[in-house]
Amino acid sequence: MTCNYLKLVVHQALFQIENGVCTHCKLDCHELVKCIRPLSKSRRKEYIEKVAPKLAQKKKLLDKLVHEPTEGNAWHADHIIPVYKGGGECSLENMRTLCVACHSEVTMAQQDERRLERMQAKKQLKIAMKELENIKPFNSTADKGGDKQVAEEDPLFVKVPGSVYSRNEQ
Repeated sequence: MTCNYLKLVVHQALFQIENGVCTHCKLDCHELVKCIRPLSKSRRKEYIEKVAPKLAQKKKLLDKLVHEPTEGNAWHADHIIPVYKGGGECSLENMRTLCVACHSEVTMAQQDERRLERMQAKKQLKIAMKELENIKPFNSTADKGGDKQVAEEDPLFVKVPGSVYSRNEQ
């Protein structure tokens, strides 16, 4: 089975449970698509602006739905527990229906959260590296001029047998 096939199966199964209704804003995306499909593009836009103002505020998403009124352009299957937090399995228990506008907002919030986590991790790493710089060498009796001293003084140096980066000392 291909990944696209699995996505389709999950999408269809989720539709059977939630009928294309957004779990956040309660927009009936399935009904929206059914209503706008027979309309002209200008009438589609007007209808969406009236019925789904939140979606209408997202210009790219609105244009995509106006030009191609399909279920996939109206709602997405979203992981309740995000993939980056370990929710990568495609079981229905971890899936929910979100209209494209709510999905966009959830995704942006998750991106902000991940960005903040990365910034905090970088800060912690800098602090840890500063602390390591302040640690006295493990073996200060090594000869003063060679690589042996550098290797023994560097708390991050790890000898790996057979590695070209570890020098043979005999």
